[in-house]
Amino acid sequence: WNALSFTFYKLLVTVAEQALGVSGPATDLAFGLMGGALAAVILTPFDVAKTRVMTQTKEDRSDGTEAYGGTFATLSRIFHEEGPRALMAGVLPRVLYLAPLASLV
Repeated sequence: WNALSFTFYKLLVTVAEQALGVSGPATDLAFGLMGGALAAVILTPFDVAKTRVMTQTKEDRSDGTEAYGGTFATLSRIFHEEGPRALMAGVLPRVLYLAPLASLV
């Protein structure tokens, strides 16, 4: 997440300086916030999949096997069984936590 948020921050700062001619601490804070929010939104489905894999138990299924496999298999299963909205579960709290963090770092 950190690498992606910093990449977005740097891209936004570069565009703002070249296209709009703006720079300064307030701009850095605002673009850090935007970069962190964008990275958080993009990575939320992967966080949902990671959480599903980490919290599963063999008792979750009647045959005793694990319900979820790897990351992409889990993403696909959630998408097909629960719909695309399930992949964005918790996006608002995640953005509210990570966006300000990115702007301060």
